[in-house]
Amino acid sequence: MKIAILAVYFGNLPPFAQLFLASCGRNPDYDFLLIGDAWKGLMQSDVPVNCRLLPMGLGQLKELVVCRTGFNPHFSSPYKLCDFKPAFGEIFQDELTDYDYWGFTDIDLVLGDLQAFLSGLGEFDVFSTRKEFLSGPFFLMRNEEWINHLYRNSKDVQMVLESEQHYCFDECNFAWVELRDGRSILELDTHIESMTEVLAKAMNDGLSAHFETLSLEPRKAFDGRVEVARGKVTKDGKEFIHYHHHWNKGQPFYTFPGWHWHSVPERFEVTKYGVYSKDASVDYSCRFAQVANCYQRRFKKLFSGSGQDTNASKIS
Repeated sequence: MKIAILAVYFGNLPPFAQLFLASCGRNPDYDFLLIGDAWKGLMQSDVPVNCRLLPMGLGQLKELVVCRTGFNPHFSSPYKLCDFKPAFGEIFQDELTDYDYWGFTDIDLVLGDLQAFLSGLGEFDVFSTRKEFLSGPFFLMRNEEWINHLYRNSKDVQMVLESEQHYCFDECNFAWVELRDGRSILELDTHIESMTEVLAKAMNDGLSAHFETLSLEPRKAFDGRVEVARGKVTKDGKEFIHYHHHWNKGQPFYTFPGWHWHSVPERFEVTKYGVYSKDASVDYSCRFAQVANCYQRRFKKLFSGSGQDTNASKIS
């Protein structure tokens, strides 16, 4: 079974990107397609052998979206790209022809041992690492035309993909709290019909989907340690498919080492203060620069009123 996982990113690569690349390299049975202008300065030799560079500008992506889907996109912010994740199977179909499954991954993840969780993937058409909704940071779909076109079943798809507004279409139109409280997406009156709702309806018609929480995604600062060792991600003895820096990466004292992906230690830890390894010295100048940059972004946000991620370019 061949599986391709897309990582689409525009703007400057953030400091956690090298940890992501290292975790890709530790999953040699999967191919990773690195798409966007963030990868333009890299040579193929700069990334793990199972990663393929597909550098493109935002203008090229817009043209591809129009060509493949017929929709006219308006990217107003980096988060707007999230609304297009369920359509990537159709948008990047030429790159996926040889694969049985395609997936998406955010780059603020440390991937664990994927095979430990995906050995039974062939039983499912869609694989989510969240129980309550389609997991935007990491999901997989069977590479068949009818599944790649499922996103079109949303009655709001044209409005969502042609609007500048971010709708959280890839997940649940921001209904995280209600779904975590046990309510069904089909009983909620959300503003738009999200991909989670599309999949829920398709499951009633025979779609086979996996919804189980396998990821470690702290929404607030956490106590304890996440251990990453020999390609596995664990916390308190429990193994996870990935760790998501998520909320923590925006905190000023949650910092990252200056490791290149091929020098990332086999074992390291994540705490509420960031990523550290007992086997590597601490680069204080690198971490101090990150703290200073975080406060600079906060001041900029305070005076500009902007909440956008400055690691990613403004998309217009």
